[in-house]
This record gives sequence, C-alpha cells and structure tokens, in this order.
Amino acid sequence: MYEAHGTRARAHLHVSAAIRSAAETDLLERPIADLVHDRAGIPLTLRPFQIRTLRIRRAA
Repeated sequence: MYEAHGTRARAHLHVSAAIRSAAETDLLERPIADLVHDRAGIPLTLRPFQIRTLRIRRAA
C-alpha cells in the first residue's frame, strides 16, 4: 500500500478473515517488524508518499 496525496495518513486495514499475524516486509518480503492487529484489521500510519508492504497470515 502507499500514501498518494503527499500528506500523513491514518488508516485501518480491514481484513475479511481473522488475522493470526501481520508484519511489515521489505520489497523482497523479508520481515522488518511485527504489526499490532486485532482479529479483524490493522491500524496503520503512513508518511507522505510512503510505500508499505505487509504480510498477513490468516488464523486457522
């Protein structure tokens, strides 16, 4: 995901399945940091023009 308007942005990414884990990754999909989440979504903050790659794993 990315911020396209050149401003700081806050968002809550909603996911239809329950989340087991969520992590931010680099462009080669190597984990950078675990993300705080609840079972339905992930709160995010984006800097101007920031690109973020996320890996989300569903709960079984």
